[in-house]
Amino acid sequence: GNHGTIGSITRSCVDYEACVWAAGDGGNIAEIVDSCSGVYACEDAATEYGSIGFITGSCDVYKACSGAAFDYGVLGSITRSCNGNHSCFDLAHEGGYVTEVVDS
Repeated sequence: GNHGTIGSITRSCVDYEACVWAAGDGGNIAEIVDSCSGVYACEDAATEYGSIGFITGSCDVYKACSGAAFDYGVLGSITRSCNGNHSCFDLAHEGGYVTEVVDS
C-alpha cells in the first residue's frame, strides 16, 4: 500500500489505538492538535487517499471520527467537534467533500 502523511501531532492520540489508521493508505492530514484521545478515536482518519486539513479539539471519544475522509474524500477541518461516540460517523465517505465541521 501507499503511505499516508501527517504534518504534526500535538497532545493527541492518547489511548488504545487512538489514531487507528491516521493517514491510512495514501491519505493526508495536515495537523492533529488536542484531538483523537480515546479508544479508536480517529478510527479511519484519512484512509484511501482522503485528505483532512486540521483536526483540533475534536474526536476525543470512542470511534468519534469514524470514517473521516475515507475513500478519496476531502475534509477541510474538524474543530471542537465529533466528541461523542461514533459522532461524525461517515463524514466524507466515498469521494465526498466537507469544508469544515465546527462546534458540532
